[in-house]
Amino acid sequence: MTNVPANWPPPEPSGQPPGRKSTVIPALISVVCGFLLVIGSFFGYVGTCAQGGRNPWNTFFAGLIPISIILLVVAAVWLVAAVIAAILRPRKGNP
Repeated sequence: MTNVPANWPPPEPSGQPPGRKSTVIPALISVVCGFLLVIGSFFGYVGTCAQGGRNPWNTFFAGLIPISIILLVVAAVWLVAAVIAAILRPRKGNP
């Protein structure tokens, strides 16, 4: 709960709809993180294979590779959609 006085005036409506924030930056961050996840799971798998023998981490990293590739593709599709939406979205001040 905030300590706002009871007589605090509410913000005045400006007549303009609230500005939309771009989703390009979060989508770009998701693509970078997805790429790092793919690379990390690949090197994790290769590193555990180099240890020889049956290692339960091999199964973990082998299963993580296709999952991370799927997440990377989903994030890339989101990035493309966000860029297209940012290009097609009307700018402030334009009718």
